[in-house]
Amino acid sequence: MNMTAPPPLPPVPRSTFVTLLAWITLGLVMLGVLVLAVEMAAFAAVSRSSGFSTLYQQFLRDPQMAQFVSTLLRWLPVLLAVIAAQTVLTLTASIGLLKRRDWARKLFIVLLLIAAAGQFATLPMQWALSDQFQGFVLHQPMPPEMRVQMQMQIEGTRIATRIFGVAIAAVFSGLFGWLAWKLHTPRIRAEFGAADAGIAVPLA
Repeated sequence: MNMTAPPPLPPVPRSTFVTLLAWITLGLVMLGVLVLAVEMAAFAAVSRSSGFSTLYQQFLRDPQMAQFVSTLLRWLPVLLAVIAAQTVLTLTASIGLLKRRDWARKLFIVLLLIAAAGQFATLPMQWALSDQFQGFVLHQPMPPEMRVQMQMQIEGTRIATRIFGVAIAAVFSGLFGWLAWKLHTPRIRAEFGAADAGIAVPLA
């Protein structure tokens, strides 16, 4: 009795959405690495100047700023390690997306959800750092009239930055959440499942 092989499964086209998402993410990550490298080089150059040394010593004479600088230096290695890990994971996930690997899709979703939650989780820290710096400015010697005007401007800036920060966090967390949902839709999951099973995934 002759048994015929089952017909091959139809190819699942590659979605333009996934391809664009992967390439845009790769570009943004590489741009971020370049900007960070330039900023670190500029900071290293400025930190060797006499003006920076004078300003740094002035900061340390203020108890609040001295505590701020001490906390920043203590947590700086941890922050750099987190940035490095995030960069490596994002690059890996983006390349995996281009190859339509399902583990990359899942990793990318996790990174998106972490980024969405981080938009709001980091707001209190940003506000605390801003308040410490503004407090340092108000403690500097200045005429009473200028101090009152400066305090009003700082208070207005504080309110505006908080509103703007929450709005930006809401927009980006919504965008990241939508991207995570899109990557979890049946159409996209089928595309990655087909690639993992060795089924042809042609361009859309």
